[in-house]
Amino acid sequence: VTIPMTSYGTVQRPVISIAPQVSGEVIKVAVHNNQTVKQGDLLFAINPQDYQLAVQKAELELRKAYQSQATLHANIAEADANIAASKFELAEAERELNRLKSLQNKNMVSEQSVDQAHTQMKAARANLKAAQAKKSAIQIALGEDDQNNLDIHTAQNNLNDAKLDLERTRIRAPMDGIVSNL
Repeated sequence: VTIPMTSYGTVQRPVISIAPQVSGEVIKVAVHNNQTVKQGDLLFAINPQDYQLAVQKAELELRKAYQSQATLHANIAEADANIAASKFELAEAERELNRLKSLQNKNMVSEQSVDQAHTQMKAARANLKAAQAKKSAIQIALGEDDQNNLDIHTAQNNLNDAKLDLERTRIRAPMDGIVSNL
């Protein structure tokens, strides 16, 4: 029996280098050299404590963002009340100014009293504008609606990143194969 042979034949197998995407102390090596592994099998694990703390911190930040949003809603209600009060103060200052002007035409009040009433009306108008501006600032911080609050989205993204890093502490086989050069 003769077997055909050639010096030009080659056998190739894909080699995959495995490296963790997070840093830390390796606390468990679950495989050994020449071991057969299936896709998804645990190869090694990195100490997850720092990453577990990061997840907890991100969860707290998300809760804090929701609490801040609730506070902003309360601040909107307060701003509405301040706007209403400022409108009443402005209306009162305008009535007082008009009353004093009519009395001034009859020489019953001094020019100074009218000037003071005019100043009070301007101050009431400025207070109304300030209250409206404060409400606008709160609305901007709150976002267009509860679903688009920037602080909540940022906290949620940070939580997702922390959970992903925690998952990355467990390095798994990306495909079926044999462990070598461990």
